[in-house]
Amino acid sequence: MYGHWYPHGRDSLTFARCLVTQCKATVLAMRAIRSVNPGAQLVFTEDIGVTHSSPTLRYQAEFENHRRWLSLDLICGRVDKNHPLLPWLFTIGVRASELAWFLEHPYPPDLIGCNYYVTSERYLDTDLERWPTSTHGGNGRDRYADVEAVRSCGHVGVEALLRQVHARYRVPVAITEAHLGCTREQQLRWLVEVHASTVRARAAGVPVVGMAAWAMFGSFSPILGSTTTATTCCGVQVIRR
Repeated sequence: MYGHWYPHGRDSLTFARCLVTQCKATVLAMRAIRSVNPGAQLVFTEDIGVTHSSPTLRYQAEFENHRRWLSLDLICGRVDKNHPLLPWLFTIGVRASELAWFLEHPYPPDLIGCNYYVTSERYLDTDLERWPTSTHGGNGRDRYADVEAVRSCGHVGVEALLRQVHARYRVPVAITEAHLGCTREQQLRWLVEVHASTVRARAAGVPVVGMAAWAMFGSFSPILGSTTTATTCCGVQVIRR
């Protein structure tokens, strides 16, 4: 929706087309994999951030908070005639036959990987003068700034969001991306905060099976001065040169 990745579109149909294609590809790929390895498990990852707003924009925040579940709802076969986003999907050009395919081929994940960054939670504000022009946008009905919730109204946090994910889909969860682009000390503080939140969630009965820092498979370390490979096992990230 921000146009960061190919095909760099910001319109709703481009978003929906990418989403439907990726979810269908996931189901077909897993069916092919399990034809060879019946014990293969599907780990489906998604950003679990939530949208907050000023009073005028509650309708937009509600819409975005429905939209954040859309990939999982599709793959689980939940986008039916009662889904709150069905009218919107039809309006922007998604065909009924495309959505019906998921109802006929539900493929719930074995594990939901939850990606959470300090910027994952958003705040929508009609008071544009409070925020830099780079944050200004709108939905065709209202103009507003889209900013990090942590800078404005506070945030729900990892523990509560893990509870939400598990309550909705009833499968085990894990933190699959946690990172803060900052100093080494602030990065460590952020990982400690996320880890403590996952421990509290697990103690409360949420089946949290692990936690991984971003990037899971590879990154460049200016400290080591070389390309490194990161292997995650049992929620602990080990860096090898």
